[in-house]
Amino acid sequence: MGTRPNLHRNDDISTAQYDLARTRFTSTAAALQKAEEQLALVQEGPRKEQIEAARAQVAQAQANLQLTEASRLELKRLEQELVTRRAQAEQARAQVSVVEAQLADAVSISPSTALSWSSPPKQGKFSPREPLI
Repeated sequence: MGTRPNLHRNDDISTAQYDLARTRFTSTAAALQKAEEQLALVQEGPRKEQIEAARAQVAQAQANLQLTEASRLELKRLEQELVTRRAQAEQARAQVSVVEAQLADAVSISPSTALSWSSPPKQGKFSPREPLI
């Protein structure tokens, strides 16, 4: 602080002026020390912990991206499977319609006056109660 303590001792400045100068000196010295520490950090570069933390964040982001891409591909596969299953269901409905039509053509309903045998037919004979197929 140089000559101020001497000025204060010699009563050239008041105690209030001395205290104010001393407070300014302490504050300025602290600001200087802080600025020098920040300069050292800038000159040193990022700390290893910061670099490692940033690398971990990048790795996590890359893993999330891969997981998202895998999920997107799985969704696309499932959508294609759904389209295939719908087409198979439609094909099955069409086959049911064909079989129903064939069945409707194959079933013959006999009138109520149809012949009926009281005894079972003999081998090689036709029985109207049994199907033809």
